[in-house]
Amino acid sequence: MIRVIVIDDEPVIARSVKNSIEMCDQEFQVVAVANDGQTGLKLVKEMQPDLLFVDICMPVLGGLDLLQRLKEEGFEIPAVILSGYQEFEYAKRSITLGVLDYLVKPLNPLNLKAFLMQLKSMLSAGQYEKQRLLLERLLHSSESVPEDNMTFQDKCYFRMAKIILDAFNFIRNNQFAVPSVYAKKEFLQCMCEGCFGKQGYWLVEGKYENEYILVLKEEAKTLDQITKMYEELKENLSPRHYVTFVLSDTPVELGGLKQMLMKLEGCIYYNSIYGKSELIIAEESLVEKEYREGNADNCFPDTEYLKKMMEQNKREALTRAVEEILDICRRKDYTQSKLIGVLRAIMRNCCTGEPETEIDFMINLMLVHSSDYESLCKRVTETLQDYIKTKENTEAGSEYVIYRIKDYLDAHYREKIVIQEIADKFGLNYSYMCSLFRKYTHVSPNEYLIMKKMEQAKVLLETNRDLNIKDIAELVGYTDQYYFSRLFKTYEKVSPKEYRKNKA
Repeated sequence: MIRVIVIDDEPVIARSVKNSIEMCDQEFQVVAVANDGQTGLKLVKEMQPDLLFVDICMPVLGGLDLLQRLKEEGFEIPAVILSGYQEFEYAKRSITLGVLDYLVKPLNPLNLKAFLMQLKSMLSAGQYEKQRLLLERLLHSSESVPEDNMTFQDKCYFRMAKIILDAFNFIRNNQFAVPSVYAKKEFLQCMCEGCFGKQGYWLVEGKYENEYILVLKEEAKTLDQITKMYEELKENLSPRHYVTFVLSDTPVELGGLKQMLMKLEGCIYYNSIYGKSELIIAEESLVEKEYREGNADNCFPDTEYLKKMMEQNKREALTRAVEEILDICRRKDYTQSKLIGVLRAIMRNCCTGEPETEIDFMINLMLVHSSDYESLCKRVTETLQDYIKTKENTEAGSEYVIYRIKDYLDAHYREKIVIQEIADKFGLNYSYMCSLFRKYTHVSPNEYLIMKKMEQAKVLLETNRDLNIKDIAELVGYTDQYYFSRLFKTYEKVSPKEYRKNKA
């Protein structure tokens, strides 16, 4: 339903416009009529309709002045101007205010019907995007459903699916860069349209590049549609990559989506098998599969002997031992949570003295930068070899390498930097380099890089008011303006536009 407000100072004409709109197309519902600009302005702010029909000439507050006020206060609502005057200057000013069209009274029903048909697809797309943005805010912030919410007009129930390509990033309070080898949003949208129709779903980006959140209105065929999409995506992934779909078992209202998302993430962490594609229905309590299936006695492989190998600097034997341990995990289809337990045991025995937070930091990086057991094993053994190497060097030598990396990031932050390439350039394993960098700077390399870009963006926003947001995004190294704005808001708690306005 497309919600309309009609504002005209002649009551008879206002009622006529209302009746004409609703008779021409039942998908347009006139939710309010105002007979002066001031009342109309108040109604628009309260009800936030999808479309306005506004008389151009009204006493006190004319139609164009009303639209100007709305624009200045941040209400970007499509509008159609009504007038008995066919004057070019009016039409010219209305174009600068984003008016959709300029109609002359009295309205011709046939022309109006054709006009509404043209508007429908555009307004539906705008309404759909508003809904997606509200879902994104609800899922990625502490924001609750607004009391005056009109974005979803009816009381809706939703099903949600979380899509993870490869491993789940289990440390949720750090901004890690993940490899850009995953399915792009456009590719997933194409699949979603094939399964759910053009506007039968909302696809929201997750916190990381390998995560997506799919929100659907509750329907009887939801499971069949999800199964179809999961199978298609699995078929289109390269052999070395895998996908985990987890679908909510029960429908929830808008306010319950954030809690449902947390449940789905817990389900992925505890129930997904590392290295294998899976479709999981989140209908059971969040316990590990080993316990649910009665395999609680299936204990972890022994890792104690690795400590002696590290002390004796037996590098080749250490590599073989780690490969054997991870091969046991692969053959027994360990869940991600159980695999993390094994990796913790390996790292504790090999990196004695390292705090638990650093061990978890390294493990998380190893997992999200590995697509299968082969690449994971390579990252674990390289991390241990680098750990031995830096222990043989002096502490000052390690610190010097990290500050060289920091200087490199300072000099090249505007460029497209891949942290893996930085690690290769300085001859270090990715996971261990990130851990070492954080030891001396207290942030990961990727966080340092983002913070550097954000600080420079703030300077540009304050000192170069002629530059638009897209230009500033490009100057600090982001080709995607919307991704830049989202990151900026994450770090500064306000959008770039709001930041500039506040500083002004």
